[in-house]
Amino acid sequence: MPNRILCPSCDSENITKASTINTDDIIALYKKNGILTAELFKKIPTILLLHCVNCDLKFFNPPVPGDENFYNQLQNKDWYFLHSDKTEFNYSKKFVGENNKVLDVGSGRGVWSKYVNEVNGTLYQGIEFSSKSIELAEKDGVNVIKESIEEHARKSAGSYDVVAAFQVLEHIEAIREFFAACVTCVKPRGKLIIAVPNNEGFLKKMTNNWLNLPPHHINHWNERSLVKLGEIFDLKPVAIYKEKVTPVHKLLFYNVRIFSNLSRMIGYKTGIVDRSLKFKVLNKISYWIAKIVMPFSKADLKIDGHTIIVVYEK
Repeated sequence: MPNRILCPSCDSENITKASTINTDDIIALYKKNGILTAELFKKIPTILLLHCVNCDLKFFNPPVPGDENFYNQLQNKDWYFLHSDKTEFNYSKKFVGENNKVLDVGSGRGVWSKYVNEVNGTLYQGIEFSSKSIELAEKDGVNVIKESIEEHARKSAGSYDVVAAFQVLEHIEAIREFFAACVTCVKPRGKLIIAVPNNEGFLKKMTNNWLNLPPHHINHWNERSLVKLGEIFDLKPVAIYKEKVTPVHKLLFYNVRIFSNLSRMIGYKTGIVDRSLKFKVLNKISYWIAKIVMPFSKADLKIDGHTIIVVYEK
């Protein structure tokens, strides 16, 4: 492991190596799903998944974040940025009061505005990098502008009652700078809402979860790492919510659960990436068993699902 690597969240040097991944395997996983990433991994043969012992964050080194071309490719997929029933949208609405000014960081096409606007007198502002998302927002009449949170914070310090970043932090390389800018925009006693994939839920056991790899996700968060990040900025977590497995992830959950059980039974060990024939066969068997078991099981009702939401007060 290279010398002097600091945690991008807490700056700790207490770092251990979790995995080493060949970037050719990552490129192949994305290509299989119709996304071209080879240009982003030029001259990077391997990438490390590291674990901060101090705050429990896992992060990739080098981080290799996605560029606008990468996200435009993703948005050509019907399911990306277009669904409007995310748990965090409905849950977070209850922290928005009447006449509140609300900032949605990394807003995509601004779907959360529909939930925010159900509260009387709210003023919604979305900021986003993706030109395609902004075009979609304009068609829907949603106020989304192309601007970074750092730029926005310089002219909007203490301006918002609620600042939210849904499924954004896991994409961010400069975590401290991003989070600090979000905090800057919040009024005293205002709320900062962060929603990210919960890597202590069923995602923890997934193999070949390409969307949880660079250049899409470059950090893996959980409750402890999110609380620790808030402590650095003297924020108090006033609510922590872990969604259970949602209908859209139900088959995936059972597939992962059955694969994990079968692997343990036969003594098969896999990692975060595995493109072997043995994995493919075992995963296919798990998938078909999952389809049979799913209608009769209620295990998904008890297990933490895809997303964790932390609401901080400034």
